[in-house]
This record gives sequence, structure tokens and C-alpha cells, in this order.
Amino acid sequence: MIGIPDIAKNMWSNNTVLVTYIACETAGEDGNFSYDSLTYNTAGEGGVKLAIGFADEISYGLGERWSERFHSKLKEGAGVWDSMDYANSDLYFVLVGNDSIRKCYLVRHDESVNDNMIINRYINSELNSIADTYSKDLRSDDNILKNKIEINKNEEDIVIDYLKQYDSEFDINNYAIGKNSMYSICASNKEDIKQIDYIYVALKVGDFYTDAGYLAKIKDNKIVAIYDNNIDVEKQKNAIANKEKFSINRNSVNTKSVKERALASSKLENVTADEDVKYYYDIKSDKKYVIVPIRSEIDDGMGGKDVFIDTVQYEI
Repeated sequence: MIGIPDIAKNMWSNNTVLVTYIACETAGEDGNFSYDSLTYNTAGEGGVKLAIGFADEISYGLGERWSERFHSKLKEGAGVWDSMDYANSDLYFVLVGNDSIRKCYLVRHDESVNDNMIINRYINSELNSIADTYSKDLRSDDNILKNKIEINKNEEDIVIDYLKQYDSEFDINNYAIGKNSMYSICASNKEDIKQIDYIYVALKVGDFYTDAGYLAKIKDNKIVAIYDNNIDVEKQKNAIANKEKFSINRNSVNTKSVKERALASSKLENVTADEDVKYYYDIKSDKKYVIVPIRSEIDDGMGGKDVFIDTVQYEI
């Protein structure tokens, strides 16, 4: 959604505090932020105090999960920036083959706006519902990092080395690893940028991803936290010991049939199914799923395309 500043200027009144666009490319394209995006113009030109958007494609299912985590922390009294941080710390987003949910941007109208303002009781977005205090740390996951670590080599290697010390049975071969970032940008001072980088270390058993593992957080070239997001350690160890039960072969899942069912059930128009499907193991319920990405492209009326993405999952 690039080049539509008039919408951003006219959609919201100047006393609106927070606008969140949980949709594809509302803050940029291909993972890159744009100063001509809907999100930037909402806060920069439209006068809204804070605007949040994403710079890549995100599916409806992933966006919904991000929204649930983000708004749950706002309701508890966490600040906007801290709530974004919590929402972006969910390993599930990368497990289904789409980590762009983490490519999110918060734009502040000017330098007087606190990007971690608290919306009291989360009842409305009027100015008098905003507190000038910073958020409390309301995370429930366990930070296992005792001291901040200065990054003097590959940060992924640092995290892996630390996890080996933390857990003598840790084996990186049982995990998927990657990284991404989120940003705070001031519309009135483009040099005023804040950034958090994430390294995710997510348990993968055979062909099945999970949302268990570890999440490392980096600020100012230091690893400042490593969160333990393991769910059921004994069940996870048992799954690793029985990897053969988590291997997919051509006879075990009819992916063609699954894709056809996903397309038939979709409410979107002009849909196609991605070639690559993913497999997910829900540790809490002890259930296995196949996940099919669905894509729809329709004309936007301005010579371009609007893209809609969903992820459909079936138990196997």
C-alpha cells in the first residue's frame, strides 16, 4: 500500500492515538520500510500519534495471532512498544514458513510522542486515556540470560553456545534457527530510529515445526534477553527420541488432495495454493497438522494488485 497519503490524512482525526494496520505491505514493500506508505503517512501526515504496519506479506491467520498477543498485553497495561515486542516473540510465526510478521514498524508523529505509552484500561484512544509512564515488564516467559552479552562474533553462534551451557542436552540439529527485526521511527526526525533484532531457535522434530524453543532479543549490539519458550520438556524429549514418527513421505499425506480442499474452502477470489506446504506439531494438544498457504490477487482499481494471504491447516 504505497503512494496513498490522502487516505492516511483523511481517515483518522488528529486526536487519534494508535492505529494498527495488520495487513500486507502497509509500511513498505518486500520487507523494506517506505516513507510513502500508509503507516508512515498516517502518523507523519495524518497527525495520529502512533501507527503500526508491516513491510511484507502476512497471512490472515498469522496476523490474527499477532493481533491477539499484541492486544492482550495492551489490555494488561503494557506499553505499545512492549506489546509489539511480546507479539513479535511468538515462534509460531516463523514455523509456518513466513517470518514477515516480524517485519513490523511503529511510526511516531513527532519526538514528543512516547512509543511505549500506555493506553489505560484499553477503553478508547482519546488523549486523556494515555499515561506518561513507561510500561511494566509484563512478559510471562522466562528470561534465562543472566547478563547481557556483547556481540563480538556471529550472534547466532553466541546464542547457540549459551544454550549449550544452559541445557547440556541441547542439540542445534533439532532446531530451526533464523532472525528478524522490528523498528520504531519518528516521522519528524527520520534519524530517530529504534530497533530490536530477534533470533529464534525453534524446535523441529523430523518434518514438523513446533512453537517451542528459545527467543533471543538484541538491542544496541548486545544480546539483552533469551526467553525460554519450551512448552512441555518431557513431551518434547519423547518426540525427539521418536523422530521416525514425525517423518512425512509421499504415501502418508496426499498434498494434492489437501491443497484442493484448501482452495475449495477459501472465501477469497482467484486463489492459488503455494507449492510448499508445512507441517506443524501442536505440543499442547499432541496433534499434527499440514499447513497450506493460500494466495489471492485482485485488481486494486489503480493499475496494481491487492494481495490476500491465508494459511489453512488440516489435522493429519
